[in-house]
Amino acid sequence: MLRLALILLPLHVPVAAFATGPSDPGSAFARCEGRLAANVEFGWLFGEHDQDADALRLTFSDLGQATGPAGSRARRDSRIRAKSDQARLLSDARFASDDRRRRIAAATADAHLRRCRALVLG
Repeated sequence: MLRLALILLPLHVPVAAFATGPSDPGSAFARCEGRLAANVEFGWLFGEHDQDADALRLTFSDLGQATGPAGSRARRDSRIRAKSDQARLLSDARFASDDRRRRIAAATADAHLRRCRALVLG
């Protein structure tokens, strides 16, 4: 039984990325595209352009298009909401006056991006 659990464990990681939202992979890809877009734009504001994040954002855009109609309202809403949430986290991580709030925001933003990266690299 333990052997089976260890074999199936790597399959669980990508599924966990979908656990907080719709089971539609296209929506998960849209959320990741939005989060990465926020990171890229935030970097541009501070002269810290992240080419890897930008390339990964384009990958998620392509993956989202490959899973179905890219213009669906639900996917667009998922992308926009995730982008807004990530931008807020990045802003708090840099500008919040409370150290604890800055640390939590930075850790949360990083965790979201790790989940996204696990979808394509994991």
